[in-house]
Amino acid sequence: MTPPTRPEGLPDEFWDAGTGVKQDALLKAYTDLRTAADAKPEGVPESPADYELVIPEAYENAEQIREQLDGDSPFLEKARAFLHERGVSQEAFNELFAGYLTDRLGDPAAIEQRKADEATKLGEKSEDRVNAVAAWLNGAVGAKHYEVLRPFITSADAVEALEALQEATKDRVVPTPKPTPPDPHAGETPNQRHARALYGS
Repeated sequence: MTPPTRPEGLPDEFWDAGTGVKQDALLKAYTDLRTAADAKPEGVPESPADYELVIPEAYENAEQIREQLDGDSPFLEKARAFLHERGVSQEAFNELFAGYLTDRLGDPAAIEQRKADEATKLGEKSEDRVNAVAAWLNGAVGAKHYEVLRPFITSADAVEALEALQEATKDRVVPTPKPTPPDPHAGETPNQRHARALYGS
């Protein structure tokens, strides 16, 4: 009987000199390898959309940044899908996303230091002064415009400028706007408007 020929490169654990290839052992090793390859790595979210965006509080309007990126960022959507397909964990995603934010918005540690430096310039009551001008600005321009201007109140110079503006306008009476008179032609149909334009009314 011709002895079996050992396939080139076959490991010892899958070869028997008398019977040849250990098929059961080889099949089990393949099954174990396939199971390990198909298993989801630890820390990977269930779906690309489940990657959580961690926005450092150092950034102004952190919650608004999160909502904007979550709802309107084709780049982030593609990045999530790409990373999820390759089994990237939430922790690794956080590191990549932190680098992205630093590139776009600046280093959060440097931002925190800058805030501390500006607070020092305003003195012991820096927080009270910032809150006071913020409340005044909100009342002066309304919530909608305040949200646009609020991120600019980040320096001692800005706070002092707003305090000066508040002081300069504190005795000024803001006129009450006159109500808009009712439109006598409200509710007209297009035909009625056309007739009025031709023949007057």
